[in-house]
This record gives sequence, structure tokens and C-alpha cells, in this order.
Amino acid sequence: MSNEKFTPSGIPLKPVYTAKDIADLNPETDIGEPGKFPFVRGIYPTMYRQQPWAIIENTGFDLAADTKKRTQMYIKAGAEHYFNRGSVHLVFDLPTLYGYDSDYPGISYEVGKNGVHISSLRDMEELFADYDLEKTHVSFVPYGVSPIIFAMYLALAEKRGVSWDKLSGAIDNCPLLGPLGENCVIFPWEPTLRLVVDTIKFGIKNVPRFNLLVIPVYSVRERGGSAIHEMAIGLAIGRLVMEKIVKAGIKPADLSSRFLFFLSIDNHLFEEVAKLRALRKLWAQIMKNQFDITDPRVTAIRLYVMPGGSTLQAQQPLNNIVRCALHGLVGALGGVQVMGMPAYDEAIGIPTEAAGRLAVHTQRIIMHETGVTDVADPLGGSYYIEWLTHRVEVEVQQYLDKIDKMGGYVAALESGYLLSEIDAAAFRQQEQLQKGEKLVVGVNILHEEPVQGEVFRYDATTASRALERLKALKQQRENSRVAQALESLKAAAAGQGEVMPAILDAVSAYATVGEV
Repeated sequence: MSNEKFTPSGIPLKPVYTAKDIADLNPETDIGEPGKFPFVRGIYPTMYRQQPWAIIENTGFDLAADTKKRTQMYIKAGAEHYFNRGSVHLVFDLPTLYGYDSDYPGISYEVGKNGVHISSLRDMEELFADYDLEKTHVSFVPYGVSPIIFAMYLALAEKRGVSWDKLSGAIDNCPLLGPLGENCVIFPWEPTLRLVVDTIKFGIKNVPRFNLLVIPVYSVRERGGSAIHEMAIGLAIGRLVMEKIVKAGIKPADLSSRFLFFLSIDNHLFEEVAKLRALRKLWAQIMKNQFDITDPRVTAIRLYVMPGGSTLQAQQPLNNIVRCALHGLVGALGGVQVMGMPAYDEAIGIPTEAAGRLAVHTQRIIMHETGVTDVADPLGGSYYIEWLTHRVEVEVQQYLDKIDKMGGYVAALESGYLLSEIDAAAFRQQEQLQKGEKLVVGVNILHEEPVQGEVFRYDATTASRALERLKALKQQRENSRVAQALESLKAAAAGQGEVMPAILDAVSAYATVGEV
């Protein structure tokens, strides 16, 4: 094996770094201080002394009532968002993500798999039965159906008499990765971007405490891309959305504090910390230089991370407890604002309750027992970290320039360039694993006989229960009102005005995801 060392992104590393390696960096302009532009060292002056990161846990399987039990368990275990709000973070099954109801032909097997099945406002009512919406932070990850799911939650609050300005949460609202990520693009690009912007505009006007955009480049890493791909693609999407909202008459300052980048944490501790530090700087510079933002606070970006599911291994799954803990430490050292934590058995399936509870407790141990929250940017000033942060920044800027030369993000995506780059990176990773150039315990070294532990089992009646609920809904609702609302929605979509109010009217009448 060669003695040469590289980061997973291909950056060559020396054995030792000294002051000479960062001699060209200006401590004030290139690095700065925590809470000050360009925010390399964090977005708050005292970081976690001021506010620890929010703890979330992905939840979603079977139907609403099944998922609700798990969300309640996670809150009891310590899943908590800012201001002591219980944290609910929901993922959806493929039928919901692609806009299908449970009665659509050929999809029954997928109902409730890898996410909760939501068809109507009635499901949303069951999902949040007994929840105090004012004391709960709810995050949704519905990609292309974001406007519909957001509207259902708002309709739920309205039915309960809860003012929208009391709601706290986040809507993903970013189906823009296409084949680079979840591939949940339902409409062509221009209508998709129209819905993204329309949802943002409606939220800014009516729901002041909701985050309205989460750019999920986590999926780029899961597909095999490098940290450089992840960052450059995220920045390119962020710029694209900002350009669109400016054209729609929205000020960047109105959105800047209400969106996040969602990134993966991979195995290389130091490159991952450097990535988070460099991303804050690059975004701050984009906001200042491209959008003429003079208020430094508006140029700060919040980061949400989760250890990469692809780094977890089905072989010897208990080893994943260590991997997740180290990844969580990376997030804390990198100064993130929101962190999720996979359970150690997620390489096998939906987490068991015990594994999910341990994932929440892992974050609490990092937060309360390691001292990592005592000092802002504890790795700041390290010769190696500062050099690597700058090198990652340079590499990402060069990649971003390539995307610009192709005509921007959409052009680079449609040309197939970005997908071919990520596919090539994924192939290299697999090749390194097979050749033994990359060592993974339990996979290509230190094999052991597999031990069968407890695994999650789906309810075999999920699809039939979903069909029964849907049939009952269509019999009990006022179908003439539904038809009228859908006609109004069709007219709004065909015109140039806002679509969100029409979506809200439709879901309030109990129109389904598929119908909308």
C-alpha cells in the first residue's frame, strides 16, 4: 500500500502541517472570529454556550398512527429543538413523494415503506393527535409534494384554532437534485421552481417561524459523490433559488434566516469539519458579492447534518454505534445548528425502538459529556484544519466555476455532467474498497460470523388499512366542495398567480395528495 495519503475528495495530505502552510492566510479576512463574517468559525460568537444544536431523529413508516407512536418515543428520549420544543422529523413513503394515493394501481407494496404514508388532511390529523402544535417543532421531508404537505399542516393548525405565527418547523421544499439525489422531481424544471418560490413567498408572508427551504445535498454523498460535489452542487442550487426569489420580488434577507443546507457527515473527520467551515465562508461570500448583502447577519447560513447512512454497514451493525458517535462529534466540532443521528441498525432496515433511542442518547452524550460545547470552534487555529478548510474552499470554488461555465446548475444537470461525475466518484470508492485501499471494519477486514439481532418488521396490513381509510374518506367528505377546490387549483396552476392558497383550499376540503 502506498504511503501517500489523500482525503476522500482526493486532496493530497502531508505528514505534518506547520505555520508555514497557513502563512498566506489572513487571520481576519480568511478565518475571522465566531459570529463574524465570513463565519468560518461559526455563526454565533459563543456558539453552543448561546444555543446547543437541535436534536432530530428521522421518523416514518406504515401509517400515521404507527409513526406517531415513534415520534412520541423520540421526544421522550430527548429529541428536542430550540426553545425546548419537542422535535418531530418526518420522512414519507415513495407513493406520497411521487404524488400517488394508496388506490393507485401497482403501488400497494410501497405504501408505508421507508416513510409514513400520508394521503389527506385526515392522516395529518391522526399523525398529530394529542400534540401541542405550539410546543412542537415539525420538520417535513416531502421533496416535490412539499407545498401539499405544508398546506395540510397549516390546514390542521387552522382547524385547531392555532395561529400560523405560533407554528415552528421546516419544510424541505427542494426537489431540485433530480437523479443526483432522491429523484423525486414530479414536474418539469420551470413549474418545479415556480412551486418552490411560491411556497417560500407564501411562508414568508404567513408563517413567520417556519424554515422554508432545506437544500438536501446529503443525497449527493449517499449516491457516491465527494464533499466537493456535495458543497458545489448545494451552493449552485442555493444561488439558483435566491435568483428566482429575487425575480419574484422577495428580498434575500427575508429567506436567509429561514433556510438550511442539509449535508452528510462522512468518515474522514478532518475533511468533514473543514467542509462545514468552508461552506459557511463560501455562502457568505456569495450573498455579499452576488446579491449585494451588506448586513453580515444575512450572509450567515445554518447547517443541518446527519451521519451518512451509506457509511453504516450491515455487517457487524454494532460497530455503527461508534461510527455514528464519531460523526456526531464532527457535527459539533464543525458548528452545526441541527443534527440528526441514524440508528446503528439502519443499514438493515427501519430502526428498532431500542436502536432509535440510543441514537438520540448518543447526541445527548456528545452534547453534555464531552466538553465540545464549552468553546466555540475548538479546532480553530490548528495548522492542519485551517489549511484543509482553505484547500476545500478552493476546490469547491473551482468546481462551482465549472458549473457556471456550463450555464448554471440546471444546464450542468441536464447535460449529464454532474451525474457522470458522481457516478465516477462512486465507482472509485467501490474500487478502493475491493482493492483494500480503503479499509472498513467488518466489510473487508476483521470479518466475523453474522449475529442475527432484532429487526424492525413492517405491518403486513398497512396497504389494506390505507385503502380502507381512503375509501372511507371519499365517502364521508363533501365531494362537490373537493371538485370545486380542484378546479380552482387547476385554474391557478394554469395562470401566473400564487398557487399555495388554492392548494390550501383543496387540502382543507380533504382533497388527497394524488388529487392535488
